[in-house]
Amino acid sequence: MNREMNIVDEAKMIIAVQNHRPLTDVIKIPLEAKIVYLIKYYHKQQKLSQIQLVELSGMSQSQIAKIENMKQGLNVTDVDIIFRVLGIKIEIVNQ
Repeated sequence: MNREMNIVDEAKMIIAVQNHRPLTDVIKIPLEAKIVYLIKYYHKQQKLSQIQLVELSGMSQSQIAKIENMKQGLNVTDVDIIFRVLGIKIEIVNQ
């Protein structure tokens, strides 16, 4: 994954930012990192504090912090809970 960005990558990033879209729409990153990025992105977009996310999800603050800082592995149940709270829809595509 270590490669230099080219002008096309840079242009895609600029367009994503200008259109208020997550960078993960245009940059390929590992799935776990993408999930954590989306959680942080939508968390900030909705201007929710971590405490509010804790209250809405029913998860502990420690658990949310560990997930957001990638200090805890992700599991489907936790991701589903957080995505539902943040209104993130999951689409599984068989390729």
